[in-house]
Amino acid sequence: MLSFAHPALLWGLLLAALPVLIHLINMLRHKRVEWAAMEFLLASQRRNSRWIRLRELLLLLARVGLIAGIVLLVARPALHSAWLQRLGDGRVHHVILLDDSFSMTDRLDDRSVFDEAVRVVERIGQQASSAGSSQLFTLIRFSKSGHGSVPALPDLQASLVGADFPSRLADITTEIAPTQLAVGPAEALEYAAALAEQNRDEQLVVYIVSDFRRRDWDSTTEWQETCRQINTTGGRLHLVRCADRHRPNLAVTDVSCSRSTVAAGVPVRFDIEVANFSDEVARQVPVQLEVDGKQQRTVVIDEILSGQRRRQQAELQFPAGGSKAIVARIDADAVELDNVRYEALDVPESARVLIVDGSPDGLDGQFIAMALSPGGGVRTGIAPVVEAPSYLATQPVDNFAAIFIANIDSIPADAVAAIERYANAGGGVCFVLGDRTESQFVNEQLYRDGAGVFPAPLNKTADLNRDRVEKVPDIGESNHPLLRAFRGERNSFLQTVSVGRYYELAADRDALGRSGVEIAAAMRNDAPLILDRRFGAGRVVALLTTAAPRWNNWARNPSFVVLILDLESYLASNNGTRQEHQVGQPLKLAVDEREHAARLRVELADGQRQTTLTAQPAGDPHQLVATLEDADRVGFYTVHANSPSGEAETWKLAVNVNPDEGELQLVTNPQLASRLENVDYDVHDSRDIELDSHGMDRSNLSTFVLVALLLLLLAEQALAYSASGHSTAVLNVPRR
Repeated sequence: MLSFAHPALLWGLLLAALPVLIHLINMLRHKRVEWAAMEFLLASQRRNSRWIRLRELLLLLARVGLIAGIVLLVARPALHSAWLQRLGDGRVHHVILLDDSFSMTDRLDDRSVFDEAVRVVERIGQQASSAGSSQLFTLIRFSKSGHGSVPALPDLQASLVGADFPSRLADITTEIAPTQLAVGPAEALEYAAALAEQNRDEQLVVYIVSDFRRRDWDSTTEWQETCRQINTTGGRLHLVRCADRHRPNLAVTDVSCSRSTVAAGVPVRFDIEVANFSDEVARQVPVQLEVDGKQQRTVVIDEILSGQRRRQQAELQFPAGGSKAIVARIDADAVELDNVRYEALDVPESARVLIVDGSPDGLDGQFIAMALSPGGGVRTGIAPVVEAPSYLATQPVDNFAAIFIANIDSIPADAVAAIERYANAGGGVCFVLGDRTESQFVNEQLYRDGAGVFPAPLNKTADLNRDRVEKVPDIGESNHPLLRAFRGERNSFLQTVSVGRYYELAADRDALGRSGVEIAAAMRNDAPLILDRRFGAGRVVALLTTAAPRWNNWARNPSFVVLILDLESYLASNNGTRQEHQVGQPLKLAVDEREHAARLRVELADGQRQTTLTAQPAGDPHQLVATLEDADRVGFYTVHANSPSGEAETWKLAVNVNPDEGELQLVTNPQLASRLENVDYDVHDSRDIELDSHGMDRSNLSTFVLVALLLLLLAEQALAYSASGHSTAVLNVPRR
């Protein structure tokens, strides 16, 4: 059976009628001319008419055949007949793109979807080994298709198929397994398109052996063009489905410390999030929480709607400090890898909070420190450190849970830069104003037209006049998290706070809103008292009055302790030391050269491998960064480092899967058709696929057609020369 790689080009065969049309037009242009010598020519024509007509007919057919041959050559004919294969180029190249993402661990009766995919690969190899023509075989997994600067690493590359090929292929397939990655077909398709472009003389048959989850095929703008390129170069696409239905699946998508002070001996709140990737409601979902391999408690999520995510809070307590390995685990289901979520948390004996006090008497810092750590039998887990403003420019601040900067007049430019780096990286900073605050310095150095760390421009100080008639509280109610403890009936303490003086702003509420500044608390005259603003990954709060009881009586009110403690938790919860690390992505390890040596030893999550890295200088001052490229397993990676004095330190990093890969919804054939519009492909079920007709017995006739064209061209030239009336060369020998 004859087929064509580009059947649409066969319309070009109509051009073969051009020589016939030109011949007929020339016949119409003949004129009858009377000539005396015509009788002799007619007699000669009658003697040679048969040969002349035969020669002209052969010339016409040769020209028609040349045009038809050129069209056929471009259309790339192929044969499916075994005995005709000897006429063509019989090399067929099978390119298998094997999905090895962790969604392929989904169960299919008594085996996994990946096992079914491997069975399909082996069947293709078996069929290729029994084909009559020359066969090549390439096997490449999605995870090995090349990402960024990483080159593609196929398991087999253009391997010649022989009688022993099935056993060689089985040796390879028994060693491969699903990865823990969430990788799609984009890079694998690009690899196949490059092969098709480089090997245009081969019959390329591309098989995508996958589970075809909807999340991988929702956005195919780039892949659609890649598939068209495979078609254009003569390749044929076959999509082999290995998953038969959508199975219910739950996934733990987050376990992280919520707005809470992290320290040994105090309760630490965690947010647990579970996603329901099912078509039905999930009820009474137990989540087990483990700390350093020991189960500490179980929380139950009452209900998770279909396609939704639900968060639940839980408290954990750590008797001692150190690097803690926290695991959230749910019961096994369709895909088990996403049922576990890892979180590494460095728990200090106490959370160190830096208080920078610019007042001569040190009262502002003293009152903040007393609120953070009252002493006696009250344990907050916070260790305040009170320092002068010069500390910011000379010492590292990254290891503080939060920073309070109270009543400063000015600080050096490098101290301003250190504060901004700290906040931009995720740290929390609170500015507390006072009688030493210089609005010009704040506006020019800290605010800088909105580019700096301070939330808003200052104007001047103002007095809040006493309300002796209506007796409205000086501080109004607020829905902001900072004042959540004082809502409703619990506002009695806050109602007794009296504010005498504060700093006015040089911007109205509309301007604040446009710049992303939120008014956390306002006074009875509607003037802002507490401002809140995001800065980079961190958060900055500004209290526009004093901490010490100079401009208010707040520090002598019990609500002040509650506010400062909640403020510390609010700021510390945004500290950017926690980073999400996904498996398969480079793991970046950042250290401060003033605290750690550049040489790091890393124990990988499999517990059997170690590697040594040397951190290099990064863009920020004193920061060193090392990169671990092969973070290919989920779990905890343990980092061993030494201080400049030689003291050993150890901490953990958690690496997790991309939980979205647990979305097992399948893409339907109509959805595929809409996403692969104008792409020539076939869809097969892995259990019903018949491989004989997928190019095994097809031979490329392009070489045969090209040789035939050359022979036909030579024949046409010879006939054209003969029909042109040229006589053969004859030597006229003079008579003697």
